[in-house]
Amino acid sequence: MSKQNFLKIYQKSFLRIQYEREIANGFYVGLRGEYARRTALENNTNYSWARGGDTLLYERNVPQNLITGFGEAHELSRNLNQFFQANNALRLDLQLIFVPAQTYALTPTGKQVTGSRYPTFTAIYSKGFVDTDFDLLRFRMNDTWNFGRFGSSSLTVESGIFLNNNQLFFADFQHFAGNQTTVLQTVLTSRNFQLLNYYTYSTNDRYLQAHWQHRFGGWLTDYIPLFKQFQTELFLGANYLYTPNLGNYVEVGVGLGRLLRVLRVDWWNGFSTPHGYQSGFRIGASL
Repeated sequence: MSKQNFLKIYQKSFLRIQYEREIANGFYVGLRGEYARRTALENNTNYSWARGGDTLLYERNVPQNLITGFGEAHELSRNLNQFFQANNALRLDLQLIFVPAQTYALTPTGKQVTGSRYPTFTAIYSKGFVDTDFDLLRFRMNDTWNFGRFGSSSLTVESGIFLNNNQLFFADFQHFAGNQTTVLQTVLTSRNFQLLNYYTYSTNDRYLQAHWQHRFGGWLTDYIPLFKQFQTELFLGANYLYTPNLGNYVEVGVGLGRLLRVLRVDWWNGFSTPHGYQSGFRIGASL
C-alpha cells in the first residue's frame, strides 16, 4: 500500500568469463572479466492491486546516497546524468585466497578439502576500463570457532580502498548488504547488516566492515524447560561499518532461534555518528 521501492535496479547486458584454480595446497587464484552495457530504468506504471493504491506514487527507481546526493530533488537530474547514464564497462577482477595449513584427504574421485584451524585470507583487485576508470583493492579475513557445548562463533573483517576513482558509475560503488525489511538475514558467516539502509552509505572511497555472530546452541536455553523441548538457542551478533561519509556505525543484536523449531526472532540496535540510534525486530527462518 505504501509503494516503497527498496530494491533499486538497472538493466545490464553482459558477457562474463571466469577462471579459478588451486595452484598449491591452500592457495587459490581466480580471474574474472566482464563486459557490460548498463542503462537506467524508470518506473512505468503506478498500478496497484491494493484498494486506493493508485492514489500513491511508487518510489522512484533511484537510490539515496550521501556521496551522489541521489534522492534530493534539486540534485536529481545532475546526478542521474553523472552516475546513471547509459554506459559500457569492462571490469577485470583478480582474486587470491590463502588458507593456511589447509588439510585434505585424497579419495578415488580427487582431493577432499577438510578445512583449516586458521582464518581464510582473501585479496581482490578490480580494475575498470572503457567508460569507467577505477582501481579497487579489497582485503578480507573470515574464521569460525567451535567451542563445544558453549556454541560457535564466526567473524568476517573486510577493508577496501579505491586507489583511483577517476570515472565510475553508481553500480561501481562499493555497496553493503543492508536490510530495510523485517526479514532477518540468518547466514552465520555472511556480511549482512540488519538495520543499515541499502544504498545510503555506498562509497567510492575507503571502508572497513566487520561482522561477528555467536550461537550458544543449547548452553543457556536448555535450562528453560519449554526452550529445551524445542531445542531453542540463543544468538548474539554485532556488525560494524566505517566510511568517510558515514563515520562509525555499529549495530548489536540478540536473538532466539528454533522457536517452535522453525522461527528465529532478533532484536537489533544501531548507532551511527551522524544519525544517532535506531532499533527493530527481525524475523526469519531458523537455520
